[in-house]
Amino acid sequence: FAEAVLLPPTTEPPNRGMKPGVGGGSLALLRGLLLLLCAALCLRPAGGKICGPDIDIRNSMEELKQLEGCTVVEGYLQILLINQGADFSNYRFPKLTMIVDYLLLFRV
Repeated sequence: FAEAVLLPPTTEPPNRGMKPGVGGGSLALLRGLLLLLCAALCLRPAGGKICGPDIDIRNSMEELKQLEGCTVVEGYLQILLINQGADFSNYRFPKLTMIVDYLLLFRV
């Protein structure tokens, strides 16, 4: 007669078509965390200046200097009631990439 060999029961769950050591839930969690990290790094102003909370520029071109070096305005940006014939060619804001609330231009 052949002898029956009894093996001890295994404590590992059966592998159901997944790679060993990587569960479906942990892989999705890892992907989600990587996506959040990438979004946080990409949307963050690199060495920029955050201005605000709100900027209201009225009546004077000199007030536009508030925007120099700004990358983000946290709040609204209103530019209004600037005199006719004002020369805007000296004012450029290449670093300004985002206004969180709204931009209002009125009688400029």
